[in-house]
Amino acid sequence: MVVARVDWPAVAADRPLFSEIPEARTAPDVQEERGSDDAPALLSRLAGASEGERRQTVRRLVRAEVAAVLGHASAAAVDDQRGFRDQGFSSLSGVELRNRLSKATGIALPSTLVFDHPSPAALTDHLCAVLVPEPESPPSAVLPTAAPRTASGADLSTASDDELISFISDELGIS
Repeated sequence: MVVARVDWPAVAADRPLFSEIPEARTAPDVQEERGSDDAPALLSRLAGASEGERRQTVRRLVRAEVAAVLGHASAAAVDDQRGFRDQGFSSLSGVELRNRLSKATGIALPSTLVFDHPSPAALTDHLCAVLVPEPESPPSAVLPTAAPRTASGADLSTASDDELISFISDELGIS
């Protein structure tokens, strides 16, 4: 036995015998979606897309990477709703998927990614939220106010401790 790094797609292109090796099969979806591993291009595509288009783009990416990790010939073999464990993922393949998605998206993802988000659909939802977060609602208008005053007209911002205790006792009925 020899440990070697082999470019299986190149070898398989010349020899049909190697087409039975999962690593030798190339998933067209993977190459099409990942392109040149250009994470900024992915982020820019997502930023300019509608919510539905963003979800479909991220879904295609997740399915393509899952198919590549599992050695499927096509992303069509990936079931969005079926859990990663049920599809044959181990801890090692989970880390491989995380590495591939981190490279494709340009964001650091935890090694527990497939356990935290146990299906391609759940992972797609998570990545959509991380890659293009929902805009925060604008803060409510805060009206400038003068020094805080009570119904009795007392200015509590300059009140002493004794005056505060007296106010609480008199105004709020708390002693």
